Amino acid sequence: MTPTKIYRPTSYVSLMAGIATTVFALVPLLILYGTVDVILFEAKLAAVINRPFVETASSVGLLIVTNLLLSALFFIGGVSVGLPLMAQFHVREDGFRVKTWFYQSKWLPWTAVQKVRQLPFSNNLQLGIVGLGWMFRVLALVNWLPGGYVVVGSSLVEGEMLVKTIKQKRPDLFEN
Repeated sequence: MTPTKIYRPTSYVSLMAGIATTVFALVPLLILYGTVDVILFEAKLAAVINRPFVETASSVGLLIVTNLLLSALFFIGGVSVGLPLMAQFHVREDGFRVKTWFYQSKWLPWTAVQKVRQLPFSNNLQLGIVGLGWMFRVLALVNWLPGGYVVVGSSLVEGEMLVKTIKQKRPDLFEN
């Protein structure tokens, strides 16, 4: 069994991703608070102006659906910021796995890395990796990458070493 090298996010990235995750988690709670407040206002208004129940129910229903969609968008936004940045890489000679707070992939061969793209204005790379979980695949679709999407490079402690390892294992991805 070959030893495993673990590449963790830098403390700065961890702090920024934690702040972003907190913000994206608080916004749906604020939306929920506002929704309850508006529903109570609608109920009081309907009682005062004698509005038919169907009109009040339809406006409240539309408000709830809209707020659910907004909350889902903020959740997806938070995951799209935090998930690729907070990923750890566990690397062995024969492959790697990706681990986050709530997800751990199986050990993947180096051939699972299908595409590499340099991020503008940084030393980080976007990796398109086949075999990651569904949320990684959703993010990869948004970024036009195959499989799942993660970020490697200066966002990881000793991330440059991981980039060198990827270049050694998959030189065909860097030929351009």
